[in-house]
Amino acid sequence: MKRTVAVGVAAVLAGVGMAAVEAGLVGQPALSDPVWLLLGGLVVGYWVVFVRWARTQS
Repeated sequence: MKRTVAVGVAAVLAGVGMAAVEAGLVGQPALSDPVWLLLGGLVVGYWVVFVRWARTQS
């Protein structure tokens, strides 16, 4: 999948998620919920793996 398509898909999914929260279809987790810690860990882990991979490619 090309990068532009991936960014577009991510933007659409984020928009749908925000609309669902605004419409009351799904709840919005509080900032103290464990889901945010998990999400932060996944983001940092993905970034570390990507940086290591990028270094091996150059």
